[in-house]
Formats: sequence, structure tokens, C-alpha cells
Amino acid sequence: MYQSWLGVERWFIYDNNSDDGLQDVADELNKRNHNVSRHVWPWIKVQEAGFSHCALRAKYECKWVGFFNVDEFFYFPHYSGQTPLPGQNSLRAMVSNYTDSPTIAEVRTMCHSFGPSGLTEPPKQGVTVGYTCRLQAPERHKSFVRPDLLDMTLLNIVHHFKLKEGYKSTNVAEGTAVINHYKYQVWDTFKAKFFRRVSTYVTNWQDDHMYLC
Repeated sequence: MYQSWLGVERWFIYDNNSDDGLQDVADELNKRNHNVSRHVWPWIKVQEAGFSHCALRAKYECKWVGFFNVDEFFYFPHYSGQTPLPGQNSLRAMVSNYTDSPTIAEVRTMCHSFGPSGLTEPPKQGVTVGYTCRLQAPERHKSFVRPDLLDMTLLNIVHHFKLKEGYKSTNVAEGTAVINHYKYQVWDTFKAKFFRRVSTYVTNWQDDHMYLC
């Protein structure tokens, strides 16, 4: 699994009414020595609460915890000079650089959103190969945080948390790493995804004033 190769050791999967058989997937991954747990999270527009819940769970198991979608993948554009592939544990090494910092409690990576790329059906070769067109500029960032250094309120706005007093975030340079988010997929996939998991701050796709060209 790609994320495991990059150095991720523990997965907390929040199942927001998925029909993908996630428990079977988690069981199979655990048989392959991946530490995966599934938590049912059936409510709509409560993504922030799910993040807070996960931060509490991860606090006693993880030094750092990241909050990402299953359709997001880290990309290292200039890893080791010229090679197009990241090295083993490269993500873990990047985040671990901040573990001993006396002030950094959140590491932010810019996130580029990919579109349907002219397709009308899900690509048979998978999202990372089939979707090739993305927005020129990043839409937002995604974060790794130190769960022990979050504010006691666990307040978050999806992509970042309120930190304890005296701590701050840092931004990873885009030349070091970015996240490719296969967000705007073919229409049927897009509709199902946004109906289930939109956060409090995301407009519902069914509203008249939301459109996608």
C-alpha cells in the first residue's frame, strides 16, 4: 500500500455511509500487517467532529496524526534530486523532522485538486492514472498535527486545528511535497461523495448556487 511505503503506520478510517465494503478491506489489510481500524461515522456535515474524535483516539497511539481523504496521495516532485518515485519512509521522515521542535505542532502541505479530465465514467486504470487534469493553483492545505499539543477544545476547521498557546504551524514547500486530491471525479462519483461527507463549511452540491464547469 502506497501510504505504508511512505511510512504511515496506523490508519483510523471513518466510514461515512460508504458502500465500498470498508470493513472487509480493513480486515484484509490487517492480515497483511497494516494497523487499520474502521469507525462508523454516519452523520452528514459533521466532519469536524469526526476529526476531533479521531484526534482523541490517536493521542495515545501516535506522535503525529494526519487528516486525509482516501482519494488523496502525497507526491514528492523532486525527491532525491531527479527520481520520480519517493523513497521508502519519505513522508515519515519529512514529518519527523519537526518532532523535536519546541514550537511546531502542525505541518501543512498544499493540496491540488484534480477534475474529471473529460471522463464520464470512472477510469478503469484507477484515479491516479485516469485523472490527469488539475487546477493550476492549490485550493487548500492538509495537516499533520501533534495530538498532544492541540487546544483542549479540539476546535478545527477541517484542514487545521487550534493549537495550544505557544505553538504554531509550518508550511511544507511545494517543491518538497504536495498532495494530489482526486476530488472532482466523474459526476456520479462526485454526487455520492459530496452528499455523504461534506463538512459544515462546504456548500451542498444540491444547492442551486453551486455549479461545476
